[in-house]
Amino acid sequence: MHSPSLIPLPCPTKMEVTADSSSSAAPLLEKFPFGALLMSSPQTARQILDRHYLEIRSKILDLAASLDRVDRTADAETVQDDPRLAKLKQGIELLLVPATDRAEQVQMLFSDAYVENWLKK
Repeated sequence: MHSPSLIPLPCPTKMEVTADSSSSAAPLLEKFPFGALLMSSPQTARQILDRHYLEIRSKILDLAASLDRVDRTADAETVQDDPRLAKLKQGIELLLVPATDRAEQVQMLFSDAYVENWLKK
């Protein structure tokens, strides 16, 4: 059995993020200023693509079909300024930019901002 190799990934420190406040990671790193992350990489890129291609393709087709259903309705123009549709489009745009944290970016896009003392409200 092949043991997975651990790859250290550099992560900006709190100070580095503060200097570049345009970073999308800034809010997270302010709360969790950790050093390097370790991520296992037991498969090659080709193995991952071979294994998951059909599932990914299916999800893209499902997304396209859902958007087509919205656009085929007689009142499709009434939702063009709906914030949910705007977020879906933003999420799709995030997927088009090569990065290693796209899942995190999409999750943060669809997440509510953290509210301190939320339990007391």
